[in-house]
Amino acid sequence: MNPNPNKEEKLPVLNKYVASSGMCTRREAADLIKRGLVTVNGEIVKIPYYRVQAGDEVRFNDEVITPEIKQFYVLLNKPGNFVSEVGTKEEGIKNLSLLLKTDITVPVSPIGLLSEKSRGLLFLTNDKGILEKLSASTDIQQVYTLRTTTPVSEEHLSVLKEGTELDGKKISVTSVARIEGHKGEELGIECSLDSDKGLYLFMEHFGYEVAYLDRTYFAGLTKKDLPRGRYRFLTEEEIRMMKHFT
Repeated sequence: MNPNPNKEEKLPVLNKYVASSGMCTRREAADLIKRGLVTVNGEIVKIPYYRVQAGDEVRFNDEVITPEIKQFYVLLNKPGNFVSEVGTKEEGIKNLSLLLKTDITVPVSPIGLLSEKSRGLLFLTNDKGILEKLSASTDIQQVYTLRTTTPVSEEHLSVLKEGTELDGKKISVTSVARIEGHKGEELGIECSLDSDKGLYLFMEHFGYEVAYLDRTYFAGLTKKDLPRGRYRFLTEEEIRMMKHFT
């Protein structure tokens, strides 16, 4: 093994890697390394600034060291014409990576996907516990503003409230109301659907064209003071709320 640091790769140095496990400070880690108590891939490395490569196995007292990964909790106000994915590199496809800055240093995943043309709130995180819990939930309350090119009839609003099955998918909402001043073309919809696709499916089935769909509320989070195309980190209180979501 050649413990030769490569600064251009920006990989973690060994003493920082050891300290990031929470077992000691960086200075203490450097001392442990110099004393020959840390191994990389089974070999003693006494250079604190050795750059840990992807796939390296680092041990102290023959126990594998696993760094604590910083967790990110992000609320994004998605513009239209962006896919709800991070890192997609298909030509001509705009993805969320274009909106997220470099201060988010690990991959994050969205919960409650929005269609490419839809706008509104997306919650993204790398917290596996929250990802698993919310991804499996069918009870995440959401509020949408939906605009059609023609007014929606009272009959079809009643069907939407009562529920119907289209293409094997149950579609029903908690409440729906007309928004005044829009000639029946704009609706406020509260639901717990797993994505916005059910609303598109319903409207298209009954002959309505969706001109605009915006998610304004998601699991207790709102768009207040969050401009389109921007994101913010959740507060400690909001993180606790998401962790205890049931």
